[in-house]
Amino acid sequence: MARRRSYRKVYRRARTSGGSFKPIIDGVIAGAAGQLAGKYLGNMGHPIATLGIGYFRNNTTLKTIGAQNLGAMLVSQFTGGNVGGGGGFFE
Repeated sequence: MARRRSYRKVYRRARTSGGSFKPIIDGVIAGAAGQLAGKYLGNMGHPIATLGIGYFRNNTTLKTIGAQNLGAMLVSQFTGGNVGGGGGFFE
C-alpha cells in the first residue's frame, strides 16, 4: 500500500505569522525600528531595536545580532575606543 503524504508541516508553516517570509518581514521591521530608535536613542538605538524585535517576534538570529552589536558598543564605551577583532555592525 502506498504511503499517504502528510501536509502537516506545510499547513503549520503557512499558518504561522508571515509563513516562509517571516525572516524577511522581521528584518524589515528591525531595520525600520532601528532607524526610528536611532533618532531618539542615538547610536544605541539600532541594536536595542534589533534585540527587541527579535525577542517579540521570536527570531533567534535577530536576538543574536542585536546582543552582539549591543555588547560591542558597550565594551567600546568602557575601553574608550576600538578593541581589536569584533567584526560587528558598527565597526
